[in-house]
Amino acid sequence: MSGAGLRERRRPTSADLVDAGFAVVLAVLGVVGFRTVFAGGEELTVGGPAVLVGTVLGFVLLRLRVPLLVSLAVAVAVFFVLGGPLAIRHRALAGFLPSPDAMSGLADGLINGWMRLLTTMPPAGRAGDLLAIPYLCGFAGGALTIALARRYPRRAFCVLPPTAVLVVSVLMGTKRPASLLLQGVVFAAVTLAWVSVRHHRDTGTRL
Repeated sequence: MSGAGLRERRRPTSADLVDAGFAVVLAVLGVVGFRTVFAGGEELTVGGPAVLVGTVLGFVLLRLRVPLLVSLAVAVAVFFVLGGPLAIRHRALAGFLPSPDAMSGLADGLINGWMRLLTTMPPAGRAGDLLAIPYLCGFAGGALTIALARRYPRRAFCVLPPTAVLVVSVLMGTKRPASLLLQGVVFAAVTLAWVSVRHHRDTGTRL
C-alpha cells in the first residue's frame, strides 16, 4: 500500500468522529457523579481531560492495529506520565511536568484511594491523591468506549464502559446524586441516540 493510501486509511471517517463525540460525552457524564465528593468542579477539570486523552489514545491504537499487550503497555505508560500534570499537580514538577513523586502518588491513590474516598467527608480535594480515581475513570472510560465502538461497529458494547463509570461515581459519592438530570435523563438520552445512530448506520451499510 502506498504512503498516500495508508494515510487515507488511517484518517478518521465521519463515523469515527461521531462515535468519538458520543464516547466523550457519555464518559464525561459518567465522571459528573464524582461531583458530590469533590469541590469546585475538580472531578471535571481532572476527568474531562482524562476522557479526551483516553479517547484519542484508544482510537489511535486501534486504528494503527497495535497488538493488545503493546496497547496496554502504551496506555499504562501514557496514564502514568500524564497523571501528575492532569490529576495530582501538587506532586508534578512545576505543577505540570511528570515526576517520580507524581507517579508514586498516582499509584498510591489508585490502590488506597477507594477506601479513603468512601470514608472522607466531602469535599475530598487533593488529600490522599484522591483525584487519581476520577482520572482513572475518565481515562479508562474514554479509551474503552471508543475502542469497543470501533472494534464492534454492529454491537452496543461501547455503552458499557461509560455506564460502568457512572455506576462507580454514584457508588463512590454521597446519597444525594450530583444531578438527576445529567446522570439520568441526559445520560439515557445520549445513550439511546448513539445506539440508534449506530443501528441506522449498520442498516444503511447492509442495504
